[in-house]
Amino acid sequence: MSTPRFSANGSGPDRFKQSTQQQSLESRTTQADKNLAVRYEALSQRLGTAEAFFRHLKPIHAIWVAYGHEYEDSGHCNSWEMLGIVKCSNKWQLCHGWGINDDVLVVDPRPIFDRPVDVRVRAAFAIRKLHEAIIKAKENYVPEVDKAIEEIDSMLLDAPIDL
Repeated sequence: MSTPRFSANGSGPDRFKQSTQQQSLESRTTQADKNLAVRYEALSQRLGTAEAFFRHLKPIHAIWVAYGHEYEDSGHCNSWEMLGIVKCSNKWQLCHGWGINDDVLVVDPRPIFDRPVDVRVRAAFAIRKLHEAIIKAKENYVPEVDKAIEEIDSMLLDAPIDL
């Protein structure tokens, strides 16, 4: 039985194997980078289209939905992510923020395109939920507008002068 031989200068068969593995990792990295770049571009385009669609829906106010809840060992939810449509600089934008503990406020809200790609990927799974919330908010607002109209009508009926 022969004893394994080791090269004193590191040029033996194991070095060739390492070099081949390194090239394989480099080519896999290059291919993964190319694949991700195409998909990141597609994700950005789709988020931009969703943002334009939500703008077209004419939201009545900022709307946020929660997703990605993180729970403590006790089962208490201590943080979650928020996706919303918010008017920033006089333009409705998709925004991302955080909910923490039981606060009602959205912490660190920013346009979704100002967030890292991993945040945008997770947010994509809340797009449908946000769409439903926008529609529901509009539906729920109809009776409020009706009450406002009734209030003005009532005041005008009680007005002492004829218009």
